[in-house]
Amino acid sequence: MLKRLIVPIALAALALPAAASPELAESWGARAAALYTESVGYLDTARTGEAPALPDHYLIDLERFSATATRLGTWNDQVSGAKDLGCIFRGMAEEAEVQLTALEAAKSADASETALKRLVTLFDDAQEISVAAAWAARHDGQMPDGSDGIPAACPANPAMAGRITSY
Repeated sequence: MLKRLIVPIALAALALPAAASPELAESWGARAAALYTESVGYLDTARTGEAPALPDHYLIDLERFSATATRLGTWNDQVSGAKDLGCIFRGMAEEAEVQLTALEAAKSADASETALKRLVTLFDDAQEISVAAAWAARHDGQMPDGSDGIPAACPANPAMAGRITSY
């Protein structure tokens, strides 16, 4: 009985990276824009010296953002996408997880402020990366003009591959 449940779940998990697409990259970028706006509001609260009350939906959205970034990294690697974008996606996933943990452990407004500053920067960068990844996927892995800001080398982080979660 248990085997009947585990096999379909395992097969579905394997299919997750294949379900990623340029459209998912664009959607992820749009979600990054929304999270950016929401994070700026919480950051403003933290800057007043008051620890912001972070709603559950915000924390869940951070986890989803991270999981989707991991999926996009795997997808980019599998479709021979633009050089280094897979690693950048995984790095962004890891950074979101690190800052989520920091927010959950924050005991002061200053600690919250530090994590939120990093998240605001992350979400700003994610919007640009999502556009570049979607464009590159539609143009045989070539990066759009003006994308010189992407690092030339990005070490892979295979430890993140096991952190893919579905939502």
